[in-house]
Amino acid sequence: MRKFIDSQVKSKDERLAEKEASRVERDQRRAAKEAEREEQQRQEAATLQASGGGPYVYGAYGQPIARYGTGNTILPGSGAEFDAAPHHRHFSDRRLANPAPLGLFAFSFSTFLLGLVNLRTQGVTETTALVGPFLMYSGLMMSITAIFELISGNTFGATAFGTFAGFFLSLGAIILPSFGTYTAFSTQPLLIFNFLGLFFATWLIPFGIFCFLTIRSTWTLWLQFIAIFASLALSCAQYLKQNDPTLKKAAGALLIVVSFFGYLNGSAGLMAKETVFFQPPVLQMPWSSDKMVAGVKGPDHPHNTATRTTYKAA
Repeated sequence: MRKFIDSQVKSKDERLAEKEASRVERDQRRAAKEAEREEQQRQEAATLQASGGGPYVYGAYGQPIARYGTGNTILPGSGAEFDAAPHHRHFSDRRLANPAPLGLFAFSFSTFLLGLVNLRTQGVTETTALVGPFLMYSGLMMSITAIFELISGNTFGATAFGTFAGFFLSLGAIILPSFGTYTAFSTQPLLIFNFLGLFFATWLIPFGIFCFLTIRSTWTLWLQFIAIFASLALSCAQYLKQNDPTLKKAAGALLIVVSFFGYLNGSAGLMAKETVFFQPPVLQMPWSSDKMVAGVKGPDHPHNTATRTTYKAA
C-alpha cells in the first residue's frame, strides 16, 4: 500500500513537472516569435526609410495604401489622416489602411447634395429624398470609419467621424416620415421649424470644439470645420426664422464649400505622385509646423532638419 501511494505521489509530481516544462517551452517559443516579428518590423521600417518612402506601404500603382511599423515615427497633423496633432501609429504586425478618405468622401457626398437641394437646383426642394444618402452612405460609412479610426489610435478622427455619422443618421431619422417627427408637430406645424433650429443649434457645440481643436493643425482641416460651423449656424437661423429662403440658400452655398474641403482632404489621402500629376498640398499652418512638434520630434519626423525624410500624405 505504501509503495502504491509513493508511486501515485511520484506520478503526480512528474505530471506537474511536465506541465511546468511545457509552459516554459511555450513562453520561450512566444518570446522568440515576438522577437522575430519585432526584428522584421525594424528591417522593413529601415528599408522604407532608406528608400525615401517614409513609413508608408505603397500599392501596385504607387498609392499610399497603408502604414506599417510606424510605432517609432511621429507623423504631423494632417487633413488627409484627419488627425489634428502630431501622432504615433501603433499597428504592431498588422497592416491597416487609412480610413479617413472613405469617411470624408461619404461626408462630402451628402453635404454637397444637401447644398444643391437648399439652393433649389433644378427645382428640387424635397428633403425627404435625402434620407437614402444620409442613412445608407454617409451615416453608415462614417460609422465604419469611426470604428477603424479607433482601431488606428486616432482619437480625434474617431470622435469627429462618429459625430458626423450621428448628425446624418439623426437628421435622416427626423425627415423620414415613418419616424413620425413631423407628425408629432401636426397640430402646430410651425413648431417643427423651431425644433429644427434648436437641433442645429445643439450641433454647434461639438463642431465649435472641433474648430478649436484644429486651430493649430492644417489650413484645409481647420477651414473645413469653420465652414461646417458657419453652415450649421446659418441653418439654425434659417429654421428659427421659419425656414427663411434667403438664409436657406446661403447655407446651401456654404455647404458646397464644405464639401469641397472634404473632398480635398479625402483626395490627399488617396493621391500619390506615381499616379497623379500633382498632389494636394498638406498646407501646414505656420505656427503648427515648428511650435506644435517642439519636444516631440523623432528622427523620422518630416520637420526634423537633422535627418529630414520626405513626408507623403496618406
